[in-house]
Amino acid sequence: MEQLRVYDLRFPAERTPGALTTPYMTFPTYKNWANIPPPGLDVCQNLIAAGTSDACIQIFDFKSGEELKVGEDPVGLRCHGLPYCLRFQSGTGTPEGLLYSDGRLVNKLGWS
Repeated sequence: MEQLRVYDLRFPAERTPGALTTPYMTFPTYKNWANIPPPGLDVCQNLIAAGTSDACIQIFDFKSGEELKVGEDPVGLRCHGLPYCLRFQSGTGTPEGLLYSDGRLVNKLGWS
């Protein structure tokens, strides 16, 4: 399973070839079993939208790594196909919605 992590490559763990640095942020509820091509991903301010291999879109808080929820339910949604293209739509710098394509159409998940 692929994992969603954030690294700061300015500070590598070791200078040994092939050594990896430690991620400073992980997103433990992210689910992706896909091979190539990977599902879509977009970042806007403190939000991350990530497509998953089970045809869903998950939305995370960039600062905490937690999946956004309304009550007990995740904010994301299930698509008709794999969400390969994700793009936050913002007018005044604040995300106003998320455009996504599941292979057939461009759709919008909007909020205010």
